[in-house]
This record gives sequence, C-alpha cells and structure tokens, in this order.
Amino acid sequence: MTVKDGTGEPELTRLESLFAEYVERLNRGEGLSVERIRAEHPDLAEQLIEELRISRDAWEEARSPAGSGVPSTERDAAGAEGAGEAGHSGC
Repeated sequence: MTVKDGTGEPELTRLESLFAEYVERLNRGEGLSVERIRAEHPDLAEQLIEELRISRDAWEEARSPAGSGVPSTERDAAGAEGAGEAGHSGC
C-alpha cells in the first residue's frame, strides 16, 4: 500500500524527489539551513534533514583518511547542532 500526501503524490516518491533536489542544490554550492528546509517542507523536513545528514556523514567518511578517529556523531555535535546548516559542512 502506498501512502499519499496532501498533493496526491506517493510520499516516498516525494521524499526521494526532494532529497535529490537538495543534493543538487548543495552540489551547486547553495547553502541550506535546517530552518529553511523546515520552512519549505514542514511535513517532510525531519526525514529530509536526517537523510541529508546520513549522506553527508557517508561522504565525509569516504573522503577522510582511514582511522581518523572522528566518529560522525562527534562531527554532528561539533558542527550540525550548533551551526544549523544542512549539507557537507553541518547538516
């Protein structure tokens, strides 16, 4: 069974579409804030923010030297929560 949102579009498809849109925006160098994501899509904001954080963490781990010893949760605590930015530098 597919759950539909208020627009009639399947929820998962909409989430995937918005995630792809935000990734494209980040790749173009656009800065995104958690507040902006929440304002633009309040119904899916928390899911989008979480998916962007997971993606960012995976990207950073892939780029960091092996054995850097900096767990992603420490990066989140140091950057994301304080800065409130979504994307590569603090989702």
